[in-house]
Amino acid sequence: MKRSEASALVASVVLVAACASAGRSSAIATASASTLAASLAPSTSTTPSAPLDTAIPLHADCSASSPCALTAGTWVTAGEYSFIPGLHITVPDGWESQEQNLGEFSLDPLDHPNDRIFLWKDVAAITSDGSARLVPGVPRTPIGLTAYFRGDRDFVVSAQATATIAGGIRTLTYVVGVSPSAKYTNHECPAYPHCADLLKDPAHWSSESYGIGAPEVVRLYLATIGSGGDTHLLVIALDAPSVKELERLTKVAAPIIASIRLPPVIGSQ
Repeated sequence: MKRSEASALVASVVLVAACASAGRSSAIATASASTLAASLAPSTSTTPSAPLDTAIPLHADCSASSPCALTAGTWVTAGEYSFIPGLHITVPDGWESQEQNLGEFSLDPLDHPNDRIFLWKDVAAITSDGSARLVPGVPRTPIGLTAYFRGDRDFVVSAQATATIAGGIRTLTYVVGVSPSAKYTNHECPAYPHCADLLKDPAHWSSESYGIGAPEVVRLYLATIGSGGDTHLLVIALDAPSVKELERLTKVAAPIIASIRLPPVIGSQ
């Protein structure tokens, strides 16, 4: 489920994913955490990126209504309103970006329009029941968010693993789905009541948030980036409408997220 209004999870991608899943059993609803961990182990691909000095500038003017077509090659976020200006990433043909700004960088495969790769910075945990309130006391760290998700009964969380991405950044990674017992409060979620909210960027998303609706699942990669007073949380989310599709997306996304190179200074924009 893509970012949506916190008070009504009705983003168009959610509706598409939910309708595409209608009539099918929810794999996540019956899968145990151990089953998810076994079937969705992250790839360890380390495909190198292209030389950074040949990168194509990608400015902060991508949107769902005017997506940026991404030709095969290495791209760099450019301009003060971009997501982590100076971030390099290498993609093959067949991708576009429907969001590239201070709050989010999305990569969207043309041949699987219900799949998404999201990059976020300094996001925070929110209540899962549809009220989308910030949860006090949850650190914006890989360990802090992981502990919160595991303690919320609205989620099914797989066993976690470590994965190295972006030229040496170690991440925590695991799959999150919606528990069969979830009781979401907003009837406008297409999978009501089997929906759950996870995160929001308080600095940039206003009333928007990120959540999923069964059988939708998300693989999260969480890392601490930067150093000293320039330390931040990086979250990469692979969002797919089913466990089977997430398995495919995880393999496809592996060389892309391995290619990421961060700038020396992350910044607090």
